[in-house]
Amino acid sequence: MGVELDDDDGTDRGAVWILFLDNDGKVLSFTKISDLSGGFNGTLVDDDQFGYALTSIGDLDGDGFEDLVVTASGDEGNGVDRGTLWILFIAEVEGDTEFDSEIDMGELFSGNR
Repeated sequence: MGVELDDDDGTDRGAVWILFLDNDGKVLSFTKISDLSGGFNGTLVDDDQFGYALTSIGDLDGDGFEDLVVTASGDEGNGVDRGTLWILFIAEVEGDTEFDSEIDMGELFSGNR
C-alpha cells in the first residue's frame, strides 16, 4: 500500500508497505520501503510522494513474488513535478527489495501536454 505523505527522512517523501499474506489473507510478514528502510537505494527528496500510486506487474524476475511499479508523483528529476516510475523487484529476504529501474517521466513526455 502506498503512503505518499510519509515523512521518513524528510517531508512527504513517501513510502510503500508490502504485506506478505498466506492463502487465507493473514499477514505473515511485512516491510516498509522508504528513504530509510526496506533496502531502497534510490534518491527521494521532500515532496516526492513516493507511493502515490502503485500496481502489480506480475513476477518479472521469476522469483515467486509479484513485482510492482510505484510512482513518485512529485519527483522533479527532469522538470517540476514531472514524476518518476520505480520498478520494484520484491523479494522476501530480510525485508530487502531490489530496485532495478527508475523512469523519469520528463524524459518520456517532453513539452507541455
